Amino acid sequence: MAKKQPHIVIIEDDVAFNKLLSTYLSSKGYRFVSYYYSGEESLEKLNQKPDIVLQDFELPGMNGIETMKKIKEKYPSSIFIFLSGQTNISIVVDAMKQGAYDYIVKNAFAKEDALNKIRNISSTEEIKIEKKYYKYALFIFLTALLVSWLLFFTLFKFGR
Repeated sequence: MAKKQPHIVIIEDDVAFNKLLSTYLSSKGYRFVSYYYSGEESLEKLNQKPDIVLQDFELPGMNGIETMKKIKEKYPSSIFIFLSGQTNISIVVDAMKQGAYDYIVKNAFAKEDALNKIRNISSTEEIKIEKKYYKYALFIFLTALLVSWLLFFTLFKFGR
């Protein structure tokens, strides 16, 4: 089964960092990367479910928490990773309490950290899908076995 490419959305007001991150992810094989420069812009233009959202905490206008809440209203299964220069632990805790998957401090390793988080999320989602298919296949197998047994029993009992 081919791996599903996640739709990744970047919401970052720092134009240089936004382009750096989107270019980096594209260079690593992620084909569906959208980027926006504010929460309002993302809400206005986002027209399909993002699988993973990488977003700044401090955005002009609507902040990251507000943006996450609005996007989650429409796409509740989207996974959010905050990227921020903020190192205040209370902000990190608040973001996680509000539903963020993780929080990355913007530093020299931020883009690699983001890539690793995306890979971890993708692996976890693939395992969930495989489990779902396994359960479905097991259900089909057991149903076929039950029907075969009932057919055999019926023919054996009444076929004489």
